[in-house]
Amino acid sequence: MDTWLSIWDWLNLHLDAILTSGALLLSALSLKAARDSFREHNRPYLSCKIVVQKRYYIRIVISNHGARAAENIEVDIDPVFISFFRRRSSKEYQIEKISIPSLIPDAIYDDLLDLTTERNQNNTGDHESTYRIQVCYKYGNRHFKDEFYYDLERILEQYSLSDDIGIELGKISKQLEIISKNICSNR
Repeated sequence: MDTWLSIWDWLNLHLDAILTSGALLLSALSLKAARDSFREHNRPYLSCKIVVQKRYYIRIVISNHGARAAENIEVDIDPVFISFFRRRSSKEYQIEKISIPSLIPDAIYDDLLDLTTERNQNNTGDHESTYRIQVCYKYGNRHFKDEFYYDLERILEQYSLSDDIGIELGKISKQLEIISKNICSNR
C-alpha cells in the first residue's frame, strides 16, 4: 500500500512538469505545422498549358497562380517541338527550352509555338505527339519542379473534327440548294 502512495505522491509532485512538457511538445508541433502551411501558401505555383487559340494558333501558356514571384524559370520540352511556322521564317524552329527571368503572381507568359495550318500541311507523322513539359523555377532559396504532359495530336483533333463538320455541312447546304432549285423549276 505504501508503494501506491509513493507513486501517487510522485505523480502529484511532477504532474505539472509532465503536463507542461506535453503542452510544449504540442505547441512546437503546431507551430511547425503553421510555419509549413505558411511556406506552402506563400510560394509561386506555375502551371503550363498547350492551347489552340482561335482554331489557328498553337500556343504555350505558363501562369503563376501563387502568392510570390517565380524566378529563373526554365521550361524544357521533350521531345523537341518542331515548329513548321518558324521553320519558314527562322533557323530557330526546334523548340527545346524556354527561359523566363521571372513571373509575378497572376502573370502569364504566352508564346506562339506553331500554326495549325502549317502543322497540318507539313505533318509527316514521323515525330512524337505527346510532349513532356518540365517547368523548373525558384523562389528565394527554394527550388520547384513540375511536369505536364500533352498529346498535341489529340488537342488538334478537336479542331480538325469541327472543320470536317463545317465542310460537310457546307456540302449538304449546296445539295439542298440544288434540290430546292429542282423542285422550284419542276413547278
